[in-house]
Amino acid sequence: MKIIEGGVTAAKGFEAASTAAKIKYQDRTDMAMIYSQVPCECAGTFTTNVVKAACVKWDQQVVKSGAKAQAVIVNSGIANACTGAEGFGYCKDTADAAAEALGINADGVLIGSTGVIGKQLPIDRIVAGVKALAEKKNDTLENGTEAAAVTMALMEAMALLPEDDIVEMNMDHPFYFTISNTQTGLKLFEGCVYNLK
Repeated sequence: MKIIEGGVTAAKGFEAASTAAKIKYQDRTDMAMIYSQVPCECAGTFTTNVVKAACVKWDQQVVKSGAKAQAVIVNSGIANACTGAEGFGYCKDTADAAAEALGINADGVLIGSTGVIGKQLPIDRIVAGVKALAEKKNDTLENGTEAAAVTMALMEAMALLPEDDIVEMNMDHPFYFTISNTQTGLKLFEGCVYNLK
């Protein structure tokens, strides 16, 4: 087996970009794009929950249609969840902006959002962000790494533990971890840290 360095842009024909679109905060990188120079087959695994974010519904529609995907647009700060028809319309607006900026079909644009639930996206900033991403995209390792960082979970003051419950850990070897709801046992996040440099 050969390990290939480079992340999302390591695969031939893929480009990425990130930008600060001011979705929730000033001067914070909060949007990213992954772009394929050629249309790709796409598949998805989606929640069975009755409540689905607008972008989940959008992506289900794209996958079910059999459309070939050519771009993924993600944002952090506002989740576009519990936003009704307006939120779903913003998914279409985002896909249309990507289609125009990239010269691709809107039905091949996948969308992801993470952040505050129940708040509408500032669609003017999203559309401007898409245009900026299209201009900045390239196949460098740096762009791929920065684009991946946009989707990292944001820890905000309201999500932190009380001060007396904060712990510090020093790790000197790779480890696997999960974050779970202690009342329901539901896994909220799982991950592996393997490069501790």
